[in-house]
Amino acid sequence: MYYTVPTLGTEYLPVSAHQAFQTKEFNKDLELLAGAAQHEGPLVFAIDYGYTPSNLTEKSFHAIAQAFDIKFHNLNVDNIITFYMSSINKSDADQVRRQLYDLYGDLLMTCPTHYRPKVMTPKSGPDIMGVTHGSELDFVFGLPLIDSQKTDTEVDKQFSRDVMKMWTDFAKYDKPTVDWPKLIDYKAKNYVPKAKELN
Repeated sequence: MYYTVPTLGTEYLPVSAHQAFQTKEFNKDLELLAGAAQHEGPLVFAIDYGYTPSNLTEKSFHAIAQAFDIKFHNLNVDNIITFYMSSINKSDADQVRRQLYDLYGDLLMTCPTHYRPKVMTPKSGPDIMGVTHGSELDFVFGLPLIDSQKTDTEVDKQFSRDVMKMWTDFAKYDKPTVDWPKLIDYKAKNYVPKAKELN
């Protein structure tokens, strides 16, 4: 897998997304389709760092989380440790690794995916990896329908049909469906992003 980066200074991307948000220079009348997989971190961690961590301890988790500060800046590692480590068996290296992956995925993918729409509006691998970044592509391109595996269920096939229709309608009509719900309902008291749950 290779990363691609946008070419700035063109008619399509005259400025960076960061600058556009700061100066409010973006199209405010566009519909967005945003989402994150259950476990965004394992694949991008392996790509970014070139290895899959093993035999992790709470101490090594702390050291790696501290090292993330170089990339993400001003992380409160003590709060991170409390949040990600308090609900697991800290002597189980697989659980510690899962939490490390979740932390990295949250920092790199999940939080920005949920944060950016909030900012704009007002102004698969081994089982240890879970549902990772890119796992939806089989459904987007209809693989459960055209190359069904033994593990594909009727729910998988229907979900693939739904996802293909959403993307096709989004491309044709600028909306995934006629009754597409807003990601965030700001009128609700404690608003949270909506998600389609398949588990």
